[in-house]
Amino acid sequence: MRKNMITTLDINLNIDVNTVETCSRMVQTVIKVLLFQRCQIPFCFEVFQSIVKKIPSSPVESPDENPAYNNFQIRRQCNAASKLLESISHLFEELSVAIKESQQTLQFMVLFGTTVYTAKEAFLINVPKINRNHHRNSSEAALKQLAMKLTLADEIQLKPKVKGTTNTFLLIGMNSSESFKNSTLRADLDSDTWHLLEEYEVPQKCPTLVINLTRQMDSMEIYCDMTSKLNIGNSSKEVVPVCDKVMWYKIGNGLKGFKDVLIKGKSVWDYAQGR
Repeated sequence: MRKNMITTLDINLNIDVNTVETCSRMVQTVIKVLLFQRCQIPFCFEVFQSIVKKIPSSPVESPDENPAYNNFQIRRQCNAASKLLESISHLFEELSVAIKESQQTLQFMVLFGTTVYTAKEAFLINVPKINRNHHRNSSEAALKQLAMKLTLADEIQLKPKVKGTTNTFLLIGMNSSESFKNSTLRADLDSDTWHLLEEYEVPQKCPTLVINLTRQMDSMEIYCDMTSKLNIGNSSKEVVPVCDKVMWYKIGNGLKGFKDVLIKGKSVWDYAQGR
């Protein structure tokens, strides 16, 4: 039976302490870069966010064009872009609360595909151990370094399996003995947003990149053997070996990628800029 294609990318960051805030922003940075690199947003995240916030609530009409047709098309594009940014913001809020409130080590997985069970690409993110005794840490330089290394990494650039817009999913894994349903974390999160995936396995033909984020001052703990087999029942099959006894939760219903479509020779960004 065919094995999963597993690649590893180790990124060493110049941070003294991995605080709760730093950890959250590291994972967010990875997601932002992946969204752009896999063409789910037309610009890097910061530019996308800036432009979307400038989109007028009522699209501008040109008197020499068909207002009914043009207005409908523009509004649909504007709504799609605004909804995606809103969904990303909500996703990051849930992520931040989960990292802040959980007392255990969390794992993160980003999937691209129509559903989590038909994912075309997977990115498993391991982070350094969080020091919860520190609350302030200057990490701006390290985050910029992370974004640059991800952008230039051959492991991400070469032969992407995702072509065109699709759905993006964030999964958070935690030890089953301290799962979301049994945790005090539950009261702080939107239970309608967290969906338990029973015995989740990455699809067998889905290539997976394991991104190990490490501190420069020490090495990250590795929580599972990335080349082992995971046995379920009487059958044995090669899977991306997320750690034993990890419960995976899907956050929300996924992010729907946005593709900029020209309308009468203009993009939605032209209208955002008032052109």
